[in-house]
Amino acid sequence: MKKRALLIAALGFLASAAGAADPWAPWRFLVGHWEAAGGGAGAQGQGSFAFELRPGTGTLVRRNHAEYPAQNGQPASSHDDLMVISPDGAGWRATFVDEEGHVIVYTSITLQDNPFRAVFLSDPAAPGPRYRLTYEADGPDAVKGSFAVGAQVYRQWRGVRK
Repeated sequence: MKKRALLIAALGFLASAAGAADPWAPWRFLVGHWEAAGGGAGAQGQGSFAFELRPGTGTLVRRNHAEYPAQNGQPASSHDDLMVISPDGAGWRATFVDEEGHVIVYTSITLQDNPFRAVFLSDPAAPGPRYRLTYEADGPDAVKGSFAVGAQVYRQWRGVRK
């Protein structure tokens, strides 16, 4: 009788574990390392970015690096930034920081599938323009991205999984 009860309990545990939803499932299309190229605002560039789930922290971290060659009378430049995505009640929150001192808090994040898409909107109560960051699946190992300031798209890129 004890063995049967133990077996039933174990099967119940496995069934509930198998049925437990993965809160990060909508983000998995972005997890990995990517090479990207694109531009906007008069500059073409290339770079790389990575989305990594951080075990034990309950966060997804994006690290980004972009290189812009000298062009249009401007010297060559580079850009590095970091974004931390975390659950926030029933939704999500993301904080972006870069070496130029910019901090953007995204308080509205919409996720969808078919195609997989993540749209980040900055806090409307924050001073300054509203920012929008979008990632959309573009095939099994590619994503399209854009960053907009107000209604103006500032940068666009396409990333390919490494």
